[in-house]
Amino acid sequence: MEKEYVILNVEKEYPGYTGTEKWMIITDLSEEQFAELYPEQYLCWKEAVILNLEMGKEIIRYHNNNRKHEIRNAGMIPFEEMEAVPAKVVVRDDEIRDPALKVALKNTTETQSRRIVGAYVNGYTKQEIADAEKCSVQAVSQSIKRGLEKMNKHMTANAAKKVNA
Repeated sequence: MEKEYVILNVEKEYPGYTGTEKWMIITDLSEEQFAELYPEQYLCWKEAVILNLEMGKEIIRYHNNNRKHEIRNAGMIPFEEMEAVPAKVVVRDDEIRDPALKVALKNTTETQSRRIVGAYVNGYTKQEIADAEKCSVQAVSQSIKRGLEKMNKHMTANAAKKVNA
């Protein structure tokens, strides 16, 4: 049976959140249906807020939009060139304008690079990338994390070289 819910960490999704809830469950099931179908999960997450799929999609859309604004404000994608996210995951790195980022990205594996660009440049969620690549969200998250660490290490080393030069 396919999982009919997604669980999100409220503090991670909304930094600075001061409410008592720590988790969000996004599902089209009612609370009673969720408790009946997934009793173990319900007991673990009973302090969670349960949201329907439409609200969950809005949260994801909100975060994708914020990521696009952060990227745009960093000067990576001119507003005029931004495109709507297509239904299929198509990764395009030609939107990266900063040469230092391009070089840092080349220090990652092909998979890490594709996933980083997909998530941070093209605005796909980790779930969308995982679905397209037929792998787990955890695999995508770990790959992106390791790739960003490599990029950070490369950029830090280059910054140190420039300072010492």
